[in-house]
Amino acid sequence: MMHGTAPRAIVSEAEFLRLPESTAKIELIEVLSEDRVHDRVTKRLLYAAAGVKENWVVEPAGLVERWSGPGLTRAETLRARLRTSLLPGFALDLRRLFATKAS
Repeated sequence: MMHGTAPRAIVSEAEFLRLPESTAKIELIEVLSEDRVHDRVTKRLLYAAAGVKENWVVEPAGLVERWSGPGLTRAETLRARLRTSLLPGFALDLRRLFATKAS
């Protein structure tokens, strides 16, 4: 899962930002790179401008920041379980996810 391989995107950031407003946009996971300011601030502002409803930022140390609300300005730090009303029935056990990192 997170075993030293580079993250892959289904579409590029530029393609994502050009999607029409009518497209449902959820930027599910952003694994932090070495440029954390770019990941946490610049990208979040770009995603908000593109209409993303939630931005999940994965901190490899074992937590997820969920940004939501108008302009993706509301932050929550999650360590146990990640759920979202945008994906009914979805639940991610973060403790289990991060426990596999050490394996």
